[in-house]
Amino acid sequence: MNSNNITIRLSGGDLNGTQIPNVSQHSLPSKLHYDSQKVYVRDLRDLKGVQIERRRQHLPANWHSFTRNVYVRSNKQTEPEDILYDYSGEVTIKRCKGVNDSGKRCIKPAEDGKSYCCCDHS
Repeated sequence: MNSNNITIRLSGGDLNGTQIPNVSQHSLPSKLHYDSQKVYVRDLRDLKGVQIERRRQHLPANWHSFTRNVYVRSNKQTEPEDILYDYSGEVTIKRCKGVNDSGKRCIKPAEDGKSYCCCDHS
């Protein structure tokens, strides 16, 4: 391994024990975000209802929101060339409430703490 590269180790949560080798140690973020397998979808029979499904490769067309696992950089180090990130919880990513020109709901996630992905929809 290059002397400027390290291995990231994730501790806790869905990705406990995951190792990400050969990562440049320069400019490592304080937090890492990974999409979880949990996605909330609109029940097509009852549009007011929401169901939980296991996420596949892509979000389904009727997705409402999904969760993202958050890992925070730890001060602990298991090996000199390792950086540990601890699970700190999950955040919910909501779907943009905007409607596109064809009358369908925008498929992008809303910006953090907002209802829309951008100002074009409001």
